[in-house]
Amino acid sequence: MDSLSALAAILRNSMLSHMSIHQLISFIELSSNLKHSIELYQPLKETSDDTSSPLVLPESIALFLSRATKIPLELIGECWYALRDIVWTTGPDRQCQDCAAEAFRVHGWDLGIMSLALYPPSKYYTNSDCPKTAMLKRAEPRQIIIHTLDQGTLPAWAVHLSCEKCHRHYHYNYVVHSSAQHRTYYPGVPDYLQVAEHQFVDIRLVKLWTNQHLLGSCSATNCARIYMLSLASVSREAFDKIVWPFKPQLSTENVWDAFVLLVLLQDYDEHTRNERIMHIGQPEINHICDGCMRVYEVKHSDGKISHEKCQPIVSNGITLGHACCGVFWCTQPLQNNHDRFCAEHRGLHNTCAITGCDHPIRHNDAKTCDNCDHQQMEQLHYAKATSAFALSERLLCYRVAYPDDALGTEAPDVTTADLPDASVSLGPVAVEENIEWYTVKDGQVSYWFEKNPGSVRVLEEGDEGLGDIALASSEPCNVKSDAGNRKFCAQFGRRRTHNEQTAVRTCGVIVGQVTLNGAEAVSNVLDFIKTIFSVQGAHKPEHFIYDTACDAKQQVDAQGDEWWADVKMCVDVWHFKKKHKTKHDYCQRYCNPADFPELLNADGTGWWFNMSVAEQINVWLGSYHAICREMLSTKYNFFLDEMIHLHNIFTVQSLQLRALNPRPACTCLRS
Repeated sequence: MDSLSALAAILRNSMLSHMSIHQLISFIELSSNLKHSIELYQPLKETSDDTSSPLVLPESIALFLSRATKIPLELIGECWYALRDIVWTTGPDRQCQDCAAEAFRVHGWDLGIMSLALYPPSKYYTNSDCPKTAMLKRAEPRQIIIHTLDQGTLPAWAVHLSCEKCHRHYHYNYVVHSSAQHRTYYPGVPDYLQVAEHQFVDIRLVKLWTNQHLLGSCSATNCARIYMLSLASVSREAFDKIVWPFKPQLSTENVWDAFVLLVLLQDYDEHTRNERIMHIGQPEINHICDGCMRVYEVKHSDGKISHEKCQPIVSNGITLGHACCGVFWCTQPLQNNHDRFCAEHRGLHNTCAITGCDHPIRHNDAKTCDNCDHQQMEQLHYAKATSAFALSERLLCYRVAYPDDALGTEAPDVTTADLPDASVSLGPVAVEENIEWYTVKDGQVSYWFEKNPGSVRVLEEGDEGLGDIALASSEPCNVKSDAGNRKFCAQFGRRRTHNEQTAVRTCGVIVGQVTLNGAEAVSNVLDFIKTIFSVQGAHKPEHFIYDTACDAKQQVDAQGDEWWADVKMCVDVWHFKKKHKTKHDYCQRYCNPADFPELLNADGTGWWFNMSVAEQINVWLGSYHAICREMLSTKYNFFLDEMIHLHNIFTVQSLQLRALNPRPACTCLRS
């Protein structure tokens, strides 16, 4: 803004020469924020030229400017005529909008004039097939609310423009045809994202939520609550006073939709994002740096010295898991969170939940057939959910992860303070967390369970008050009892995928992640590593470090897979010392990390590479357990893929600050 030019224009008008500099600047700033609204109410010929400012102001805007600047209403027209060209070349910006927000609230809200009014990015036709070339004038304003980062939740207007010839509607974020079933978003990322019919979110706020997900493992529910408690400064009473139809409310779904929309707009061609990342890994698949790649000297028997490259990959699994079809190995997604089976196996909902029984259920609200023993098993399952035993079991599940709802209003059993009395029914456990079975002896049905070894957290020594519950039986469920009683398994809840398998460079960059449905079988892990390092641009690791590398190497040797011929395998240091027996001849002979000098420091006293990096990454991934546990597969994979992508960006920036020279590998490297 050229204040001297504005002052000169005022001084040339004797009626306005008594205006103060403050009034002058306020008039220009406020009216520049209303240019779209001023332009919309002009005759078409007045606005055919973008550089030509309108001659007159709408009455409501003139009244607002008079109130806000304390310029007499009768002088507003003269002031506009003197300053309109300066206003028209002064673009509204966020800083001006922030400063003017209070003026709009006090002087404009009751007139329906808001500090924010969202218009399409262009007021002209963008459809080359449409015969019209003039400016779009058919406008439909909508009352909305906008959740902003620094002004709280504000009432605002969203105006979409329409063409009666080609039947296209131009909204702030997208354009849509009257008969179309999809929206076409404009290129780039706008300042505000539409997350519901009448709700928009400041892009800066969405980025804040994304960083809360990444760095604080904060769920969408808690992001919404933090915003409403800390930043949504405008009260409900202010909205009621102007009779605004929408209240300052932010839901969990709004946060999730904003997150997904931002990610897709930033990477707009990723409609097959989940499948692509599953098959080719993260964008950092070709990453190298001085923290994960070592070039070392090798002395040969003939006295010659060569230089070799060593860049290991470390893999490990962690059980997060999403609900999946109850048919083992079936990878078809569930239709909703209430289903136990996918669409293909949906008929099994009407079959008895006891494994091996194919009789129909006795009625729609039951999960067992007419067999009396099976009915008792179902009763025990439901009774379990009302016991103090179940409350402690659920508490155990939540001890490792941040709760999805920190206030406990959506999940009252998350914290001990919110745990109800044992007499209160909590309903059946939604997901099967443990290995459970039932025994029948002399007509008596008993319930047993043991901790699932793939759980996110296993019971450790010293856990007070939980041992008797978690270790109620150590007898495996697939063995017949010495007493001769029969054992039955059942599936009353939803089955969960087994684990997430990660592939990590020793610097902390995650190059791949996959969900293993049934088990962390060595063959699945080998296929995963082979898949992500077989794509274009990827470079095979010289070393594969895995906690059961001895089993992996034996399997590869037995199969004779040539892909693995030049990849060395060893167990990471911690697992080798703590979990692998010294009497295991094959492991000690072929998978001892100390047998590979390139993994050791030059003086042989320590390790050049961080072989526990995958375990450390899993600690971070494990913090998303409560957030992800109720997601269906598509959303689950999308969220984890994006968190890993952002984690890699953060890690690479850290590597740059540490002068470790992160970079993409050149094509000349071994592949």
